[in-house]
Amino acid sequence: VLSRKARWYRGDLHSHTHHSDAAGSLSDLVAAARARDLDFVAVTDHNTISHLPQLAAAGGDELLLIPGQEITTYYGHANAWGIQSWQEFRCRDNATMTRIIEAVHADGGLFSVNHPKDNGPPWEYSPDLPFDCVEAWQSVWASNNHQSLAFWDNLLQQGRRVVAVGGSDKHIEPFTGEPKLDDIGTPTTWVYAGELSAAGILGGIQAGHVFISADPQGPELYLAADTAGDRLYESMMGDEVIIAAGRPMMLRAQVVGGRGLLLRIVSGEEMKKVVVESDNFAHRWQARPKGDTFYRLELVEPGGEEVGRNEATLVRQALSNPIYVTIAGPGEKEPQTPNFKL
Repeated sequence: VLSRKARWYRGDLHSHTHHSDAAGSLSDLVAAARARDLDFVAVTDHNTISHLPQLAAAGGDELLLIPGQEITTYYGHANAWGIQSWQEFRCRDNATMTRIIEAVHADGGLFSVNHPKDNGPPWEYSPDLPFDCVEAWQSVWASNNHQSLAFWDNLLQQGRRVVAVGGSDKHIEPFTGEPKLDDIGTPTTWVYAGELSAAGILGGIQAGHVFISADPQGPELYLAADTAGDRLYESMMGDEVIIAAGRPMMLRAQVVGGRGLLLRIVSGEEMKKVVVESDNFAHRWQARPKGDTFYRLELVEPGGEEVGRNEATLVRQALSNPIYVTIAGPGEKEPQTPNFKL
């Protein structure tokens, strides 16, 4: 455990070294990640775990290296994080991929669909398989990430609760100290965790306590919900809020470092847009859900919507995971909200 402090940690969940098809070593990856002020990096070399025995020593006492493997098939790629053993990649059908996902879970890991977009390559297996996460943002936003975002949002609209993550997919090079457009941490995945350990970070991801930003210094995006209006402890992104039918709930979006961007509030029922007017900006609003739904946030560069409703024209600078809303059935009581504080 590198830190036992409960807070937001920033890192990268998709990287490669010379253990598979990158030119750089684990040492180069560590140097690049430290230069970007990352707290954690998942090392996900293609179809191998030869790097796993070296991770603890390579990361040292400042950087958490999470064991992983990119499961690379002809019909789609996926990351397995937190695994201790090699995972099968020879897969041609949904039944085999289901067994692979189950094997990852049995090994204590999480399974994430990688870059489901035209140049990803796309995910050609069923979207109904029991994966935990979707890499909704890979590398720079312009690399067709609107398709990956749509893949994830379609799952949300269907009622799935799958966690959106980001990953640079950086194939590390020998470290020179010169910054690059697609550097490690492009994008950065922020995770609220009780401690900086593999178990802590993966637990935060599994809970959906995650947002994605364009880079380690990019805008921060937080979402909270409060059904009472006066509680100190609120539900954060990834949590479920259960309320009685017709009862209002308060939501709060907080943006750090996003002056001039457009805040989009996306739900299963409607969309709102708010201009971010300062670098420490908060927006509160009351929602009255008509049924089970979700609320999530996007930070978008202004101007993209002027050319129409084509999602491909919108450049995102940050994405949040949703807060989920469930309407209590007749006779059911609302539970207490979870004790998480932003």
